[in-house]
Amino acid sequence: MINFRKTISEIKFINSSKGYTIIELLAVMIVLSAVGAVIIGIISSTLRGANKTTSLNEIRQEGDNRLSGMSKMIEFARSFDGISVDGVSYQQNCTVEPVEPLTPTPEPTRYYYLKVTNFTNDQLIFSCNIDQGTNEPTLSSNSASLIDTNAIVVSGCYFTCSQNYLSQPPVIGIYFTLSKNSSGNVTEQNTSVPFETNVTMRNLGR
Repeated sequence: MINFRKTISEIKFINSSKGYTIIELLAVMIVLSAVGAVIIGIISSTLRGANKTTSLNEIRQEGDNRLSGMSKMIEFARSFDGISVDGVSYQQNCTVEPVEPLTPTPEPTRYYYLKVTNFTNDQLIFSCNIDQGTNEPTLSSNSASLIDTNAIVVSGCYFTCSQNYLSQPPVIGIYFTLSKNSSGNVTEQNTSVPFETNVTMRNLGR
């Protein structure tokens, strides 16, 4: 007599030993794809963060070096030869007319040229004019760029000048913004960093 219960049990065992079903394989593939996507996203985000940090460090180092160098040349200049908006007409009077009480203080005039003479009697002209070839702002001294434009872009630049009295030395404000020179639209390389300082000229009249 045939034992049907035993036969059915053997058939089930044989069927189950054949392997995974297509649905089970698809489920595993979906899970592995999701895990892989998460891992790739984490790695990509980490690399973008590292690239952004590197770009910011390069910009800050370049900007700090230029700001420090310009500040020293202006601070210890022998004479203040004027400041200008257009590079043609220079003025040496940086005093501002006093305003009435409760009147908002006006924004300081933005200048794009600064002229001083150092202690070797060399005249230095710092400029923030627009380069005629690239139509981009430049930061230069006697027409020589102070910024490595192959790596860094000047996205804004100007000077200010203030005095309480003509007998006091002028205080020169230096303002510029640098960003990474990138041909693509990579977000981490398009970060801009502003730089600014005020310099009091110390050696006038000596």
